[in-house]
Formats: sequence, structure tokens, C-alpha cells
Amino acid sequence: MFAKGSLVWLASPLAVAVAVMSASIWFASMIGYVASVLLFLITILLACFFRDPERVIGNGAVSPADGRVAFIDQEGRRLSIVMGLRHVHVTRAPHSGTVAGLERRSGVHRPAYKDVSEKNERTEVVISSELGDLRMTLITGIIARRIFLYVRMGDELRKGDRVGIIRFGSRVDLQLPEGYRITVRLGSKVRAGESQIAEVVDDAA
Repeated sequence: MFAKGSLVWLASPLAVAVAVMSASIWFASMIGYVASVLLFLITILLACFFRDPERVIGNGAVSPADGRVAFIDQEGRRLSIVMGLRHVHVTRAPHSGTVAGLERRSGVHRPAYKDVSEKNERTEVVISSELGDLRMTLITGIIARRIFLYVRMGDELRKGDRVGIIRFGSRVDLQLPEGYRITVRLGSKVRAGESQIAEVVDDAA
């Protein structure tokens, strides 16, 4: 299964590859053969990037993204997940709720690490749950230049539903309300919709 909006990214290089290969066969061009092979490889790499597999939804609050936990604040209510090129880049709702806020902010495209990415382009998605608002921020990086959302204001989301995709990267921040306790550690590898990243504390259940 491929992510929404990926068809043009996959079809374009594939169509060019087929056309170049056909011309290479007709004109017996070695350069054309090499170019078509490279285009086919690019199509395969893009197909890997735009993959969107089904997930078995985990317990508690689940990870909004594939990647590695790169930051957890001292209060234990905010964390950052850095995504690599080999990860699935479709983001998912960490908890069930209603889309109560969408804010897109333009900015620069620096490496998506905490100490240098405060001015990067980003989109914040606020999900209103029974325990409060979860703020999910999708952040671009050097390679990642576009955030494509699947959701709109007022949408009802189930835990693990697809929220959007950051094309070719890069980082997702999650701010949890009171009532949750983060259960992952710095450096933990997580999978969107599948890995539990926080649990509801007993007195908030």
C-alpha cells in the first residue's frame, strides 16, 4: 500500500524510464540504457519511501511517527521523534479525538535537530481527547520540504488513524496533556501507530 498523493511521484519517473528504455532499444544507445536503469532504481527507492503498511495499533498513546526518540523534556510530557529516509513517513494519531486545531508555519529548512530547527517550516495538529489536547507538530528538514495533511478541522480520529506525511523526512514533536506518562526512553526506536510511547496515569483514568 502506498501513501496518499504518491501516485505522481511514482508514475513520473517510471513513465520517463519506460520512454528512455524504449528509445534506447530503438537507437541502441548505451547511455540511454544506463539512464533508464537509474530511473527505474529511483522509482523503486520512491516506492520504498512512499510505502504505507497497515499497523497493529498499540496500547496507551502510540507513536505518531516511525523513527528514534531524540528528545524528552524534564517534565516527561513532550518528546521528539526523528525520522530517517528508510522509515515510513506517514504520521498517525497518537490517541483518539477530534482535530481541534491546524496551524501551518512557514520557515527555513535546516537539519531537524532540536537545537537548530526552531525556525523550520512546520504544521501543528491539535487533537482534543478526553484527557486534554495532544499537540502533534510535523517539522520539515533539509530534504523534507513539504507536509501533506490528510485531516481537516473537526475530523474525528481513532488512535492510529493516518494524519499526514512529511515528504522525505524529518521530525515529529508530541506534547501530551496532564494525565499521560511517557513510557519510552531517549534513543528508543518506535513505529507509528504501533509502539506505545505513553500511558494514562491511574488518577487520570
